[in-house]
Amino acid sequence: MTARPTSIFIDDSDKPKSIFINSDIDSFIPSNSIFKQPQDESKSIMERSLIFFKNVIGNNEIKEALYRSLLQDDRTINTILVGPPATSKSLLLKQIENGCNKVLWYDCASGSTSSGLIEMLRRNMDTKILILDEISEMKRTDIDVLRSLLNDGRISKTLKSQFINFKMKGLRIYATTNNPTKLSIPIKSRFQMYLIDPYNDTEYVEVLTFCLLKQKIVSNEQMAKELSWAMLHYGIKNIRTALSVCSLIHETDKHEDIKRIIENYLMFNANDCTTNFNEVEG
Repeated sequence: MTARPTSIFIDDSDKPKSIFINSDIDSFIPSNSIFKQPQDESKSIMERSLIFFKNVIGNNEIKEALYRSLLQDDRTINTILVGPPATSKSLLLKQIENGCNKVLWYDCASGSTSSGLIEMLRRNMDTKILILDEISEMKRTDIDVLRSLLNDGRISKTLKSQFINFKMKGLRIYATTNNPTKLSIPIKSRFQMYLIDPYNDTEYVEVLTFCLLKQKIVSNEQMAKELSWAMLHYGIKNIRTALSVCSLIHETDKHEDIKRIIENYLMFNANDCTTNFNEVEG
């Protein structure tokens, strides 16, 4: 006989201890501020958004939309960034994680389930920003659990014979996806969805040059530009892949060394390999 679910209703008096610490830190920033650092309100919202997302090149219009959503603490605004891999979707949300208080990052591509997400939220009910990276990688049944959470911050679900019901106040959800076709219409309707296009050649070189210098893969700007154009010349258009290949190159390498390193990578690149070598007879 199936056990009857028990009910767990959570209110402010029985919240589990949070991972966030604000009250015991000396700071001039109010404990309820969404931002870790004071924002210069003498500047326009557009200017402030560019400062907040200064570690990401391009997509200024989307930066402003994201920043404006952070300012609206009394409205339910959920945002999803859609586009090809390596177009700075996760990097934009990383800036929110780094620059804001009470943020939880949830990697949906790691085999995560709705039960794991619910438990994480239950233990951190003062979360104000939830980031769902690669939301389409969750099972559809798990994604659909998010419906009420996206509406008004409520979680209502039976887990392991327990009915869990709680509501998170002022929660904003940000997500990324490479494949929006896996999202149902009801889920899409609960998000503002922004498309990030692939980089054109000029943008690609600008972004890769910036990343090579920012990540200290090279320290010379001219070298960074040369490597960026070399990646473009060889058709390596994925920024992550390009950064990885460039990490093999030393600043003392000559032109022929760089050419050989890139061509060796392309010759032995196994990204498109579909053989299961465990099943290949010896």
